[in-house]
Amino acid sequence: MHQIQSIIDRVRVALADDRIESTPEIQQLARDLHSVTRKLNERLRRCGEYLRQGLRAEAIQEAELEPRLLDAIGVIQSLSGDEVLAWIEMMQFLELQTPEPILESVAEMLDEAYGEHAPLERLLRLHRKLALQRAPLGQRLTLLRQIARDDPNSDFWPTDIKAYEEARLAQILQEARNVRKAPTVEGAQSLLGELLGATWSVPFPPRLVANLQSQLQEAVRTDARERLRGLAGELHAAFGAMDFERARPTHQEWKTVLPRAVLTPDDPLVLQTLPALSWCEQQLANEAAQAAWADHLHQVEMALNREPADETELRQLLDRTAMHRRPLPTSVKSRLTGRIASFENQRRRKRLVIVGGAVAATIAVVAAVVLVVTRVQDNALRRQVIARIQQHVDTGELKQAEEVREKYRPYWPENADWIAVAGKVDALAKTTADRTERVELLLERAATVPETDAEGFKRIIAEATAITEEAPALPDLRRTVEVRGQKIEITRAGRMKSREEDLTARLGAQGKQVEQLKSEFKDLAAADFDERRGRIRDGLSAIASELPGMAGRLADQHKFLLSEVDDLERQFTRNRRRGELLRDLKTRSRIRPAGNSQAEAKAYAELLSLFTTSIDDDPQSAGMKRAAAELSQWQSLFAVQAFPSDAAKLFPSSLELIGTRQNAIEKYLADYPQSPFRPALKRYSAVLGVLEKRYKPASGLLAQITADILESEHMRDLYILQVAPDQKNSWTYYVNFREPLREEPIIKFTRWSVMENPEEVKVLPKSLLSLKPAVAPQVALAQKIREHLKEMRAESWDATMSAVIQTVINENQVDPILRLQLLSTLCGLARSGSLGADQHPPFLAFEKEMTDAIERINLLTDWADPKSDDVKERRAKCLDYLRGIATLDFAKVWPSSKAALQQIETEFAAQYQAVGWMTYDDAGKPTLDVTLPAGAWTLVAVIPPAGGAEPGKEDGSGAEKEAARLEVLGRYERETLHLVPAATAAHFLPGRLVFARPLNSSSQVSSN
Repeated sequence: MHQIQSIIDRVRVALADDRIESTPEIQQLARDLHSVTRKLNERLRRCGEYLRQGLRAEAIQEAELEPRLLDAIGVIQSLSGDEVLAWIEMMQFLELQTPEPILESVAEMLDEAYGEHAPLERLLRLHRKLALQRAPLGQRLTLLRQIARDDPNSDFWPTDIKAYEEARLAQILQEARNVRKAPTVEGAQSLLGELLGATWSVPFPPRLVANLQSQLQEAVRTDARERLRGLAGELHAAFGAMDFERARPTHQEWKTVLPRAVLTPDDPLVLQTLPALSWCEQQLANEAAQAAWADHLHQVEMALNREPADETELRQLLDRTAMHRRPLPTSVKSRLTGRIASFENQRRRKRLVIVGGAVAATIAVVAAVVLVVTRVQDNALRRQVIARIQQHVDTGELKQAEEVREKYRPYWPENADWIAVAGKVDALAKTTADRTERVELLLERAATVPETDAEGFKRIIAEATAITEEAPALPDLRRTVEVRGQKIEITRAGRMKSREEDLTARLGAQGKQVEQLKSEFKDLAAADFDERRGRIRDGLSAIASELPGMAGRLADQHKFLLSEVDDLERQFTRNRRRGELLRDLKTRSRIRPAGNSQAEAKAYAELLSLFTTSIDDDPQSAGMKRAAAELSQWQSLFAVQAFPSDAAKLFPSSLELIGTRQNAIEKYLADYPQSPFRPALKRYSAVLGVLEKRYKPASGLLAQITADILESEHMRDLYILQVAPDQKNSWTYYVNFREPLREEPIIKFTRWSVMENPEEVKVLPKSLLSLKPAVAPQVALAQKIREHLKEMRAESWDATMSAVIQTVINENQVDPILRLQLLSTLCGLARSGSLGADQHPPFLAFEKEMTDAIERINLLTDWADPKSDDVKERRAKCLDYLRGIATLDFAKVWPSSKAALQQIETEFAAQYQAVGWMTYDDAGKPTLDVTLPAGAWTLVAVIPPAGGAEPGKEDGSGAEKEAARLEVLGRYERETLHLVPAATAAHFLPGRLVFARPLNSSSQVSSN
């Protein structure tokens, strides 16, 4: 930026100078300004192209490079229009370069892009950060939608969002399947929120939301039911101790959670907690009644203290008192009734004052009339008295009848009617005495009826009452029965209350013993538990004999305590069985490779299944059930050790042994399709296939080398004759005979031809260096190749073929064309029998260069022709090529199978043994319970494939499912265990076996 400002300053200085000369300084300034404007325009064009493609961020990134583009343009544009025009005119006059006009339209577009990019910069930076961190797809999709909303002018965001949504929807479908297997409120709510909380551009399955909502409801019901199960235990404990304050919050939470659990009235959980819930409702009702009574008493006190008092209000309060079915306190009742009576007395006094005189006059008149009537109508009086006595007799009123009779006894002693009615009074007295005696006997019996026999007591009282109602009815005797019956009932109620209090206390004591046993039973020996449980049962049995006729709540509490004891017994038996199974699992989880390890693994898995069925409500049961399903994968670790571990047996040269190994692999993969060794065995099978290709008797690669090269005519049966007619020329003729030529004036022989076109050769005897043909040099080359092949092993194929190739290259006595032909054939065979040539770039490059050279030279010629100029030319080119590659470092060019074979050998050499299992410690935390032998070990676990299906079986997409894998959990060395916390937590499953292999063995089976 400083440099550009310097150029502008120099332009201004030049414009201020009156001299217009093409000085070197002006020429350099013109070039500098032209260069600056040209470069700025080039950057503007790139930014403009980015903006037209919608790549705003890339355009701004380009503009931010030093010097910052818009700042630099600002410096250029600091020249005024007149200054720019004057400079251009000067440059044109001096015939120098003029500056390029700045692309202002692009600069304006870039400036607008800056304005639009500023609010998005933070979001884009966060988007890049999440991408680098491989953040969850859902989080990145939410951010991408926000960016698209804030950047509506970019048309590529919807495409990105659609791609993200398609990928995320695939994840959601998988997560929904996982939620269906194990519904959780959080999981279902999260997926529903993600689906319904945003507008999706891609459609999702119509049943997806409905299924998730159903799963959410199921998860809510399951969680609510689990919570109710816990609350039930707390309610039972509070009910057993008759502690309502302890039960109050639990009962309130029960009512809150119950609607979510959707329990039916006959659900075992509802039936189990019904006594405790009924008790809680009764306690709440009692509290409500007590509060209402206290409020009523307060209203009465307020009304009594109010002056003046309101009679209507007082009478209403008195009437409402009856609704509470409780007596008012004596003092309050006295004040209330007294105040109401005072109102009545006031009204009565007023009435007496008014009618007093009239009453006095009336009395006088009546007295006179009675006197007259008494004297005149004595018979009428007698009849009236007799009628009254008869009426008392008829109604059973003995006392009243005797009082009237005694009052009028002197008046009519001789009157027959009087004597008759008096006899009826005596008869009534006798009947009353007899019935009274019968009633007394019944009341004495009622007093002896046990207080628990309420029905028997009521039956006797009803019998006594029936006696009083026989004709004539005896109301006084009935009142006696009522009063005496009430007294007896009060006495019975007192005794009943005492018994109830005693039984309540005894049940409370038994409840405390039950609670104490519940808190301690997990640590008790079987004998101690049986002894304490027996004492509680004996106490409850004694109470049970006293419960008939007692309050129903006592029977409910007794029944509840019995159910608690039964439940404790089941829990203790379950825990004892659980402990036995866990100890057996701990023992059986140690499986050494020696012996019948597969049967031991099966026995361990069967024990896991037994645990899940016997202790189905244990938190570990679900995990153990899943772990037991991994049996085949565990057995595969032991079964793979049947494969040989040394290279000689692992990679045989015998076709019979190769077939045996292939059959073993096929059987192993059929028996253990999800074995973590499946990829390794696939590689091993491929290696065996290559070995088979090498060693087939007729069509194998070694057979081809022998038949096509070593046993070919030109490599086995050819000889050479050297002809040198002069010192400048010398030819080598190939013949297929070894007998010496006869010396003749003109020696004739037939040369061997590659094209099967033999030619007769005539030479002078002096031209032949020897009449006896010499062995062709390629025969020796063939022998050397044989020697190399004799040393070949499975792991040395590449090294042997490399040595053969180098021998061919360096065998200078052999014709170059033949050598290049041999080289081409051997490279192809070497590649076919190699395990790594196809993936070894230096070899592939070497082979390509050789192929290109052969195509240029064209080896299809009679290389045995010593005189052909065309052959000579091709021979020379072949020689040049061979000399060029002779200096190559074949150790780098040639592939090596050693690493691949060693990898397979290492994988089968490692001896796996089960050293423990995954379980929970006493604190309920996940742990590895392992016992490791001396030495250094790597701890691993077999992790089944995510889909769980057998590999090789398609799921409809055509893709093969994964095999299981081995995950490293840690290592053991120097008597110290080092665990990988992340791996242990990620792959923890109760019951899963933990395996160990020697620490110095490396395996590609594991993903770590």
